[in-house]
Amino acid sequence: MSDFCIGGGGEHQLRLSCSTLTQDQIVEGVRRLAGFIEQESAALD
Repeated sequence: MSDFCIGGGGEHQLRLSCSTLTQDQIVEGVRRLAGFIEQESAALD
């Protein structure tokens, strides 16, 4: 993400591109991303 941050930064950010996806695909992608984040967060505990 550093390419999108003027003056540096972006190391802890995520850019999601969804301009060509259907609403159902976006909902499914967000569901999968949430599951991944939950799984990775639990592994840190």
